[in-house]
Amino acid sequence: MAGKVRFGSSFFGFKRSDVNIYIENLVRDFESKIRQKETEIEILRSKINEIEGKQNADGQDRAAIAEVLIQARTDAERLLEDAKSQAEAQKQIIEEKIEHQRQYLVQLKEKIREFRIGLLALMNDFDGKLTRKVEEMADGNEEIQGDR
Repeated sequence: MAGKVRFGSSFFGFKRSDVNIYIENLVRDFESKIRQKETEIEILRSKINEIEGKQNADGQDRAAIAEVLIQARTDAERLLEDAKSQAEAQKQIIEEKIEHQRQYLVQLKEKIREFRIGLLALMNDFDGKLTRKVEEMADGNEEIQGDR
């Protein structure tokens, strides 16, 4: 999902459904990645357990096994932390995009409000002019009938 994303547009900005689908896809992708990392961690834990079992059976290789256990545990913790930090970074990016869209919507609403005010003023002005014109025409008709 990296790269530029295009959303359909609507009257007030981007189509909310397109943005929601995009966000849901991002969340699903990161949840999938986290599950993959958790699977890797479980595999590493399984290896740790296997090595721990062999350690009890073979006393001569205890130092090597301990080193492998420490490395496996470190790798598992690092993988988990990497997955969490990546998910948090993407979450922050998504939240920033959502906030940007909210601000954009607020700006659009303000422009619409200003447009409505201007349109109402224009309509009131037109109504006033039209009323005066009708009154002028009515006065003109009365003068014409009075002359007869």
